[in-house]
Amino acid sequence: MNTLTLLQSKPLLTRLTVRLLRSRPALLSGLFLLLFCTHSTGATYYVDSQNGSDHYDGRFATYQNGEKGPWKTLSKVNATRFSPGDKVLFKRGSVWTDGPLEPLNGGAPGGVITIRESIVGKPFSFDLVDPGDNNCIYFGAYGEGPKPILDCQGGRGIILLHNYIIVENLHFDNGDNNVVWLAATSGNFWINIFDVDVTNTRANAVRSSFGGGNIWLKGLYVYDYGVNGILLNGSKNNQLKGVLVEGCRVENPETLEKEDAITCHRDKEGNDLEGDIIIRNNTILHSGEDGIDITSGHNILVEGNDIRHSLSAGIYIVKDWVSTVEARGNFIYSNSISKGVGDLTIKVPNVWACNNIIAGTGHHCLHIGNTDNTKIWNNVIAPKNRSGNFIWLREGIGKLEFKNNIFDFSQTDQDISGDLTPDIVFDNNCYYGASGSQKVYGKNTFQEMKAANPGFEPHGFWADPQFADSRKSEPEHFMPTAASPCLDKGAEVPVSKGLRGAARPQGAGIDIGVYELGAVDCNPDPEVASFPGSPCDDGDPTTINDVYRDDCRCAGTPGPCAAIGDADGDGLCADVDCDDQDPQIDYRPGDACDDGDPTTRGETIQDDCKCGGGAKAPARTSARISTSEDDAEERASGAVDLTSSDLELAEDPNQGKQAVGLRFTTLNLPQGVVITRAYVQFTVDETGSGAPCDLDIYGLASDNTPAFTGADKDISHRTRTQATVAWAPKAWEGVGDAKEAQQTPDISSIIQEIVDRPGYSASSSIGLLIEGIGARTAEAYDGLPAKAPELHVEYVE
Repeated sequence: MNTLTLLQSKPLLTRLTVRLLRSRPALLSGLFLLLFCTHSTGATYYVDSQNGSDHYDGRFATYQNGEKGPWKTLSKVNATRFSPGDKVLFKRGSVWTDGPLEPLNGGAPGGVITIRESIVGKPFSFDLVDPGDNNCIYFGAYGEGPKPILDCQGGRGIILLHNYIIVENLHFDNGDNNVVWLAATSGNFWINIFDVDVTNTRANAVRSSFGGGNIWLKGLYVYDYGVNGILLNGSKNNQLKGVLVEGCRVENPETLEKEDAITCHRDKEGNDLEGDIIIRNNTILHSGEDGIDITSGHNILVEGNDIRHSLSAGIYIVKDWVSTVEARGNFIYSNSISKGVGDLTIKVPNVWACNNIIAGTGHHCLHIGNTDNTKIWNNVIAPKNRSGNFIWLREGIGKLEFKNNIFDFSQTDQDISGDLTPDIVFDNNCYYGASGSQKVYGKNTFQEMKAANPGFEPHGFWADPQFADSRKSEPEHFMPTAASPCLDKGAEVPVSKGLRGAARPQGAGIDIGVYELGAVDCNPDPEVASFPGSPCDDGDPTTINDVYRDDCRCAGTPGPCAAIGDADGDGLCADVDCDDQDPQIDYRPGDACDDGDPTTRGETIQDDCKCGGGAKAPARTSARISTSEDDAEERASGAVDLTSSDLELAEDPNQGKQAVGLRFTTLNLPQGVVITRAYVQFTVDETGSGAPCDLDIYGLASDNTPAFTGADKDISHRTRTQATVAWAPKAWEGVGDAKEAQQTPDISSIIQEIVDRPGYSASSSIGLLIEGIGARTAEAYDGLPAKAPELHVEYVE
């Protein structure tokens, strides 16, 4: 058995309706297509960054002869118009740096599947592209090894401006903002993005900006993002509707103050998305704000997510314009680190919170206000050493109901805080603490609260719920034992299943808490009680989520290895496991590894199961301006100043617009190397120039740039490179600052053009020219030599 946390209901395929748009006799064959078919027939194109050529036809994975072979560049892909059903496959293990990928067109309508769900007891549905039967344009991978990497070079990874597109098994790295961007201004429709990695992103990793719908994000791995992990935005037109985000892992290496992992959010003009959104079975770690942020839309299901160590809320459902949300079966552990909100925060009307577990450390557990017609049913709240309140009831609460919950105060000094109005109902809940004298509501013990308020918990009680595991750090730890007083004691509420999918009720009544245990003990061990719905091991390593069925038979659902085998049960199928007889060897070709060589990076397990294949890490070199003749200013009159104590980029308050020349010697940068990054670091000489500044950076097209002279127009009359980089530096706020704000953007394209010149050599000097409008004042060599401009270059040979 392999365990997948929190898969609590039927397998996905049982919840999908195949719309085949064919006659009824074709239904069986259509279902076969859904399960086993690949994408619709169309032409297949191959792209290989190492061995391809844009002069080839792109129709072959390897070079054949003549013009038969794979393409080389993203530019070629972007310039090609594809037909519906075409596939574009990128070679695994290859890297591209000429992005972003920006398809010229999309596909056409084809087969769909229908997602059917319920929110707050009401059914709803929407359609998605059938991944096995469609006419989309497909972008994916071929070959062996790690996913194809599109190195964004500080830019974007893929921009989708069209509909009917599938993106799968690609890796976007080193991006800036909106790295995977659904950017059609009329809205993106019918988009599938599966098993895509987005790593090391400065701002938003994945974003839908302008609405649309019928979007499926599945199995994404988002790591180290600077703002939002997955952002579903509101929009003025074509408001977003019909989105499934499932099975994704969104994490940061540590919890820092950033923004949300997965969010439904208004745009900056205050426009909303519409709704019909499902966010389920995702793993979220170390979010910089909320794990899941619902601050726009309605009809939203947040189900089966594992959310841990968020700076703010685990799940945040807030804003007057949001309504009809269900949080179901989530594991919310050790969030609210910043002490501002609760692990689960609800401040909108018409919300159901069912089968959730709130545990671990943090601040408030449950934070509720400005709500009405809201139900808190069959949850477990069992924190450890928290600050804040166990439950914080704020202002603006209408009808609010707490039933069938387990409230475990035994490892915290928190209490329930806020006004208890006649519309707030507490009943059929199980309370437990370190002792009966523990205060649970203000200054009252449980018994004192009942005595003083006859309407409080007429059927509730104080008792040890007898959880299965005292560690209380995983969902299964909160399953009650057979002797638990919480069994069959719940009120009748429309929560039809327990956390593991067991139908309610199994016995004489509904169980209190998230699990539903049967009346019959299925476990032959007299020391262990297990009931229908309890986890078990069916002995088959290729199944997942094994539970006792209603007839006490232990069975799981087929996992990804069901048709292949997994002899050692380590979760890796036999066809890729490097040793399927040893569970300790749980790696496969393509997995990241370290070959022990500090000069390489990006190593992976190779086809022979050895670590290798890494690329040489970039070499680094730098040079600072070292003489008066190496930095200069040319006035609007053409006069050149070689001895200025500062450099005005690019307007002098007394002289007007000017050109600034920089010359860097002793770089020892070999001819023809590949420049991976380059920038100039300036140091602030003066502040006070906060107005917008727009600069253009050029290289000097010379094999060996000579020193500047005092001759008129000696800077502006020099030949410039074709490559140019725009720079709009932010305000420089502190004298002596030499930070990111004082760094130019990446100018590798400029340096590359220079080092590729036939007459260039490692001993050559490199020159730059900067001009534009606005003013930023930097140190010059003749002002402070140790802080003069410095060029940094990274390269590979």
